[in-house]
Amino acid sequence: MREQSHLILSDLQKYLKKQYDVVFDILKSNYNLLKEAGITWKKLTHINPAKNDELVKAKQK
Repeated sequence: MREQSHLILSDLQKYLKKQYDVVFDILKSNYNLLKEAGITWKKLTHINPAKNDELVKAKQK
């Protein structure tokens, strides 16, 4: 998994289940695991904020 430049959280969950039979019920546990492993992540937005003036102004504050 380290060789991949982009991962999807569900892929990590499947990998952990298959390799180690580990399932995290809370998403925060997955994020904590990523942090401990030194892996950074971004939460995706489904709406492009550059197309929404209100969101752009909110991010600039």
